[in-house]
Amino acid sequence: LADGAKLADGIRARLAGHQLTNRTTQQRYGRITLSAGVAAYRYGEPLDQLIRRVDAALYEAKGGGRNRVVREDGAVVGDHPG
Repeated sequence: LADGAKLADGIRARLAGHQLTNRTTQQRYGRITLSAGVAAYRYGEPLDQLIRRVDAALYEAKGGGRNRVVREDGAVVGDHPG
């Protein structure tokens, strides 16, 4: 769980340094943000249960201000203004 959250936060941090730009018009849309939920698979569990935990963590990340990674246990890994 910790390693997955660290990986997701690294991706979030790398994306945060980039601006989204239309290649045709050069219009800038602003910087990229990413919210993610992370959960660990529990041996033998149905896939839909894992997806529900990931989804709940994602909604917690978005509800907490976005541009962050939240683990299924509620720990915020990346908490950056977004």
